Amino acid sequence: MENQKVDIQENDILAMSPELLNTLLKDHTLSTENKQVNIFWGTDNYADRGPGFQYSDPSLLKL
Repeated sequence: MENQKVDIQENDILAMSPELLNTLLKDHTLSTENKQVNIFWGTDNYADRGPGFQYSDPSLLKL
């Protein structure tokens, strides 16, 4: 099998199903029935984009 790269386009997922993207952003280990906690960026690669894109900021659907 060849080593192939896959580039997932989050905008395509958002257009197809916002609910699916919201589920993919959910931190299933910290969320409860009454409160959703999203995964955090976990990298400084997007920090230059400003607030909301810092290492420990949650990944939000609107971003």
